[in-house]
Amino acid sequence: MILVMGVTGVGKSFFINKLAEGTVLEGSGLRAKTQRPQIVTAILGDDSGFDTEVAIVDTPGFDDTIRSDEDILAELSEFLSAQYVWGEFDLKGIIYLHRITDTRMTGSACRYFQMFQRLCGEHTFKNIVLVTTMWDHLKDEMVGFERDQELRNDFWSVMEEKGSQITTFDGSRDQAESIVLRLLGKPPITLQLQYELVDRGLPLDRTSAGRPLAANLEARIQEATINTERLNYQLNRPIVSRRESEEVWLRQQCDKAEAEVHEQKEKRCKLASRVGMETKRKAETRDKEPRKRFNGRETIAMFASFLGLTVNLVFTILPLVGVM
Repeated sequence: MILVMGVTGVGKSFFINKLAEGTVLEGSGLRAKTQRPQIVTAILGDDSGFDTEVAIVDTPGFDDTIRSDEDILAELSEFLSAQYVWGEFDLKGIIYLHRITDTRMTGSACRYFQMFQRLCGEHTFKNIVLVTTMWDHLKDEMVGFERDQELRNDFWSVMEEKGSQITTFDGSRDQAESIVLRLLGKPPITLQLQYELVDRGLPLDRTSAGRPLAANLEARIQEATINTERLNYQLNRPIVSRRESEEVWLRQQCDKAEAEVHEQKEKRCKLASRVGMETKRKAETRDKEPRKRFNGRETIAMFASFLGLTVNLVFTILPLVGVM
């Protein structure tokens, strides 16, 4: 199994569709089309008759216009816990995509990249390929080379020193295949998040990836609570001369502020869940049933059903030439 990750709009679905055309829905605007992880399976082989089935996962991106980072991390945690607990297929690595068209590394992009590193753990960096995308959207290729060098020097150097590979994606099927093939010969990995959730049984908010999000939520809850108290004080203060329209407006603002507190507390509660332990209990029920032997695609389909995910089983022949 190989994960394709990156912020919303970086071209994850486009990349996967180059391997298996039309299997995942692509977005053309700011709204993400991938709302849940989607699995595409491909068969990689050569003329000798040797073939390998690989599952490529299109993951929802962070920094989304609709869904919060907390929701997306919770969903990824469920998926990664299930992959680890099932133990039916190995996680070979991650392809991390970044737009070369971005003029700078924004604050949200930096935060996500830091969370991505914490989610993976340094021990997995050798199984990660960092890829710049959307080169064909540049008017001046030299600008792209300068941004690429800045990424390598200022943001990706630590991962590169610990074994991560850095490359470009020109939008072609051949290059998408070559990037996937870089990871197939790697030994399987256990991500830091999987170890913390499943082996240590930590709640999501106490994991390396979840702690910063939890702290941010705590601050937002405190801010929203103070705002609610301030508005309620203004509303309940006895003022004879207050206009009816002003009171209606204050009540509306109070309702909005209270709804904000409730929403943030719900997100905080979701982060406190023990995703790994819940997944283990769910998997134990499956283990009590009679076990049958299934081929790779059947196993992937069962795994997707276990999580209620979309799976596209595609017979795609990719050459194994050059696998290290």
